Amino acid sequence: MNNSIYYPLYENNELIKKLFGVVFFKNMINDNLDCSECIAANDYLSEYLYGTEISRLLKVDDVEKIKNIVKEIKGKYDYRFSLLQNFDFDNIGLLVVRPENVGLVDKYINFLNQNGLSLLYKKRMQLNFEQYLLMYHHGLIPKESRYDFPTRTLNYINKDCYVLLFYSKNKLLLPVADYLNSIKGKQGRQQSGTLRGDIAYNELKKLVNVNGTSFMRNEYNSLFDPIGMCRLLVRNSIESDNAHDISDLKLLYYVGQAVHVPDSQEIKDDFSVLLDENDIDYVDQKILMLKRK
Repeated sequence: MNNSIYYPLYENNELIKKLFGVVFFKNMINDNLDCSECIAANDYLSEYLYGTEISRLLKVDDVEKIKNIVKEIKGKYDYRFSLLQNFDFDNIGLLVVRPENVGLVDKYINFLNQNGLSLLYKKRMQLNFEQYLLMYHHGLIPKESRYDFPTRTLNYINKDCYVLLFYSKNKLLLPVADYLNSIKGKQGRQQSGTLRGDIAYNELKKLVNVNGTSFMRNEYNSLFDPIGMCRLLVRNSIESDNAHDISDLKLLYYVGQAVHVPDSQEIKDDFSVLLDENDIDYVDQKILMLKRK
């Protein structure tokens, strides 16, 4: 498999060695970690990524205090939100191509062009933790997420991804954000004509053995499942809600989400988190030009 598709994940190797040591890294690569080692690593990684306060609040399930922290962080982006008051979001859709398949960005663009959408803006960036928290705190908070979210977070923040904005005047596709959401598909499940179930699935399936619970090569363990928690979950080695059972290839439920697609209720918030004032001004001017045509 072409490693340019997921090149940002190579950054995991040195970080895992630094956090947990070379012996842990070798055992993880060779799939020789036991449950207690993985769970301990998950707790440590949670604190490393989320900070002491949020990590502690997750352990005691203090959801309200976490929501207050999110609200406080969101206040930093309110000035951007105010710049979006006159935007007509019916015509705009947003897609984030995540680090695990960042090299497929042109495939996504071509696919959506063929579906009647025009690329409005393309931005390569790295999400910091605050941005990630604002976009995904609803997924972080539930108890059933505690075993997989630190891995998902590690594989996402401070790594290259692409923000893509699409535009359409076609009233049959409006709101565009909801149209994009309707063709998002499910991670790890083959679904023709969808973003996750077609483009992502057909590339990322090359990572995973047919049993769906192990990777084709040991190298992929450190890149996609660097503390072993996803393998434990799909093998039912630890208690979970078994949400991965909906997938044809269970590991891809956790490591193959591939794209983030906000619907029409979410896009304005994500817009203000991902795009700065210069981005917003550029997009605003470009939309005005398109509407005049």
